[in-house]
Amino acid sequence: MRIDGHMRLLLRRTTQVAVVLSVLFALTLPASAVETHQWTPEIAQAVTTRVVDGDTIEVLYKGHEYVVRMIGVDTPETVHPRRPVEPFGEEASRFTKQALEGNDVWLEFDVDQLDRYGRILAYVWTKPPSSWSDSEIRESMHNAALLLKGYGQLMTIQPNVRYVDAFVRYQAEARELGEGMWGIDHAQDQQPACVDLNTASLEELQLIIHIGPKRAEMIVQGRPWISVEELIKIDGIGRSRLQDILEQGLACVDCSCESLASAQYPGTPGQDE
Repeated sequence: MRIDGHMRLLLRRTTQVAVVLSVLFALTLPASAVETHQWTPEIAQAVTTRVVDGDTIEVLYKGHEYVVRMIGVDTPETVHPRRPVEPFGEEASRFTKQALEGNDVWLEFDVDQLDRYGRILAYVWTKPPSSWSDSEIRESMHNAALLLKGYGQLMTIQPNVRYVDAFVRYQAEARELGEGMWGIDHAQDQQPACVDLNTASLEELQLIIHIGPKRAEMIVQGRPWISVEELIKIDGIGRSRLQDILEQGLACVDCSCESLASAQYPGTPGQDE
């Protein structure tokens, strides 16, 4: 598969990535958890050579290609090897392709510069930032544009939280206006404060990060659940993804653990064959 080839290429260049990043971040100043005008972070100019999906691109920097995952936003899946295309995923990919493919971009980095897959983590600007004001973020940062247009949802993973306050506002605005995915029927209502693993519908379960249609069905089949941590039993939910789910804070088990414990082992299997 084409993506596998890119991943192999990225793995072969792991050392090279580390060297390039050490140069890029040598002068980067520490940043607070909100946008600020008291510092000027290091910016790397590159060219977008390919859009993988709504929140992931490939860029050419000094003669080498790198995969860049945008910080703070998660768009619906379109290229996951074990997941179907998710609602509004193609629209998000098309939006990013129209905005970035073949164009210059300016990459701004946060505390962690690589994710667990070896991808570069960055805020992607379509113009070189100068003031880092709210209006400039709205106009020129693609991560922010995805949230404002409803093409993605907020995904905050420590310690990369420089713009988290702004991103929370942008998603709230998009939801209030019914932009993008927030205009889809199942997402028109306000997102609940808690998605109960034992009572939520298939659609509600898919509001939880990393939970698509197949995993939502597995959660329903695996009921009753005593704790959110038990989701590690679901195929494909390892420790890293479980941590993402816990940090999102949406999944919950809002019922008596004692009654669940007595119901969980009735003497016969609780799942369909």
